[in-house]
Amino acid sequence: MRIINRYFIIAALFITVLTATYADNWIKDAATGCRLWNPNPQKHETIIWHGSVEDGKAGGYGIAIWKVRGKETERAAGQWKNGRLHGVAVWTHTNGSMYAGDWENGSKSGCGIYTWPDGSIFMGEYENDRRKLGRIIGADGKRAKAIESSQIRSLVYRAQDAAILARKAATKAEIANKNRQMIEAAATAAAVKKMTQANPAAKELETQKSSEPEEDPSAK
Repeated sequence: MRIINRYFIIAALFITVLTATYADNWIKDAATGCRLWNPNPQKHETIIWHGSVEDGKAGGYGIAIWKVRGKETERAAGQWKNGRLHGVAVWTHTNGSMYAGDWENGSKSGCGIYTWPDGSIFMGEYENDRRKLGRIIGADGKRAKAIESSQIRSLVYRAQDAAILARKAATKAEIANKNRQMIEAAATAAAVKKMTQANPAAKELETQKSSEPEEDPSAK
C-alpha cells in the first residue's frame, strides 16, 4: 500500500511540474493583457504586443517585442494566430540572428531564410524548428556543397519567395501599428477636447494661458 501511495505522489509531482512548465510558456503583455506563446521563458522577461487581440491572444498582423530586465532581446513581426506565429513573419534577435519565412503554430515550418550572427545563411526547408533540405552559404559567400540536387534548388527558390512574403507581412504589421497609434492619439485628443468643453473653468484657464504675453528674453 505504501508503494502504491508513493507512486501516486511521484505521478502527482510529475503532472504538477508539466503543468507549471506549460503555464510558463505563455507570457502576457501587461498593458493589453494579450497572451503570446513563449517557447524559451527567461527570468525577468516581459513582452510588448502591438497588434490585435483575438480571444485574449495575439492574432492577425502584429509585432511582439521580448525584453529581459527592460532590455530588448528579440522581436517578431508578421502573421499570428492563437498567440503564436502562424503564416509568414520575420523574427530577429539582438545577437544578429534572423529568420524570415513560413511559420506554423509558433515553429519554423515550411521554407525560409535563416541568418546566423556571423553572416552565414541557410535557405531551404524547415519542419518544427528543424532544418531539413536546403543550401548553406558561409560568411565568406561560399556554398557548403558545390553540387546541389534539383530538389534543393527548388527549396531555395521557395525559401527566397517565403522570405519576401515574410518581410511584406512584417511591413504590414508595422504600418498597422502606426495607424493604430494615430487612431489612439486622435481619440485621446478628442476626449481631452470634450472634457475641456464640458468644464468651463478648465476652458477659461486654457484661454487665460494662451492670452498671456510671452516673456521677452532680452529683458532679462
